[in-house]
Amino acid sequence: MSAKTGGDRYGLIGYPVSHSLSPAIFEAAFEAMGILASYDLFPLPPQRLASGLSELIQGGVRGLNVTVPHKTSVISLMNVLDESARLTGAVNTVVSVEDRQTGFNTDLGGFADSLDALGAPDVRGEKILVLGAGGAARAILASLARRGPSRILVANRNMENARNLLLSIKGFFPDLKSDALGFGPEDIQTAAEGAVLCVQATSLGLKPGDPLPAEPSLFPRACFLFDLVYGPENTPFVRKALDLGYQAVDGKEMLLRQAARTFSIWFGREAPLEAMRQAMNRKVFSRSG
Repeated sequence: MSAKTGGDRYGLIGYPVSHSLSPAIFEAAFEAMGILASYDLFPLPPQRLASGLSELIQGGVRGLNVTVPHKTSVISLMNVLDESARLTGAVNTVVSVEDRQTGFNTDLGGFADSLDALGAPDVRGEKILVLGAGGAARAILASLARRGPSRILVANRNMENARNLLLSIKGFFPDLKSDALGFGPEDIQTAAEGAVLCVQATSLGLKPGDPLPAEPSLFPRACFLFDLVYGPENTPFVRKALDLGYQAVDGKEMLLRQAARTFSIWFGREAPLEAMRQAMNRKVFSRSG
């Protein structure tokens, strides 16, 4: 599935992986930088993770991206964990050098980079609300906690999951002030009061017909709304927020920025961001037809 043959090998492990935009993004980066390399998709069911990873490494694969359901289970197969992987409790990027595998998490920095690129407000000393407490939320929380907010609130249907997530983050940021709350409209509206940033980290919006994760009108007018879900067009949540006059963005910029961080880890140089962006957009929009 790679555009080039020969050179170093890279790819993505997960199950399934056929939907991934990564081949288009990374092959565009290789071409732009004159790198002779290939990027392939490697579907590995959970029971094949350890043996499959070993086979790929022994076969000369130099770097891997990792997606669901392997982001946490692959940790035990790493020789070294970067701080980003320790903070998030997940690995989405692997570097293999001389039979030594190092795990990174580029979602952490990719989210921070996208906040800066999209003109989100400075959250130092400010209140933040995160919707959802799943796998995507942990990297977001760790990234935000690094920026010194006054308080982070997590709204989730299962409050125990939200509390456990916050406890795991507070292990690294003991001074972080945080609270878990329910997902009802009144809960969200009360929690959102005074917040400068809200991150929509649930999966709602991925499927046609999904309900809105929350009504944008529940948030203060000055709150910047960031939906991690993305598609060829803005998500319904973002579209409605924009119609109401909010600043709102979807997750495409984060996808791009975390891929750029992966490229820099693999090759030790700045990623060709615009070439990667164009490839991502072409692939995203081609799927809408």
